[in-house]
Amino acid sequence: PSPPPPAPSAPLRHFRALGPNFYNLRAPLTVLGGLVSVGTHMSLVRLASGNFVALSAAELSAAAKEELDGLTDGGKRLEFVVATHPYHTLAFGAFHAAYPNATYVGTPRHVEKIPEIPWAGKVSEKAWLERWNPELELRIPDGTEFENAGDDHFSNVVAFHRPSKTMVVDDTWMFMEDPGLPARLILKPGVLRFHPRMALGGVGKSSVAVERFRGWVEGVIRDWDVENIACAHDGVAMGKGRERLRKALEEAKPTLDGMAKKYNYGSGI
Repeated sequence: PSPPPPAPSAPLRHFRALGPNFYNLRAPLTVLGGLVSVGTHMSLVRLASGNFVALSAAELSAAAKEELDGLTDGGKRLEFVVATHPYHTLAFGAFHAAYPNATYVGTPRHVEKIPEIPWAGKVSEKAWLERWNPELELRIPDGTEFENAGDDHFSNVVAFHRPSKTMVVDDTWMFMEDPGLPARLILKPGVLRFHPRMALGGVGKSSVAVERFRGWVEGVIRDWDVENIACAHDGVAMGKGRERLRKALEEAKPTLDGMAKKYNYGSGI
């Protein structure tokens, strides 16, 4: 394989290097009619081959696109674009128009809702989940609904880039460095936590689903030596990633226990 391109000569202002060969871009997103800014993101992973995998897609300003082009040799080294969240769809049309030669892998909802993109497959297929192991690992939370997402936004592909020790998540976990009002009323600044939808249908309504989800999280903590966590909403938790994950699970224990008891007789996921 050809050697990787050199690191950009000019400092990056939009794509933030979180570790070796890993770059994260923050992008604006508001909800509730623009009243609440929750942000979103996409990430670029440079593989050992020198080619890149994009995790999700985001709206690119001219300056951000210039940086992406600089990293990927004008898009020539952007080999794969992977949709990671069923409802993070808005930027894919424009992104595909800008980078049509990459291989696009969608969630089932992307494949259904954006047929104009020639999807190579669904990211939930075993071959795609394992395509870049062990360099880049992809997992979907057990006990959640991903294939038929309905209107729930909790489940998504969670990625771990082993060389940079960086985990990428969209909605399952949240981390807001400085949430404004009214988000500050329910979210502590600088604290990793599960998305509030976890207890509102994000995890299946059965004790089996709750325990499957809890076991899945414990497996992530066990298997991945996480240092940094890039969350779509709305920031990056730098350092002590594994410790943050443990604490988030500990703090969610009363909620998960209550859900398991409440749904003891449910069939769920």
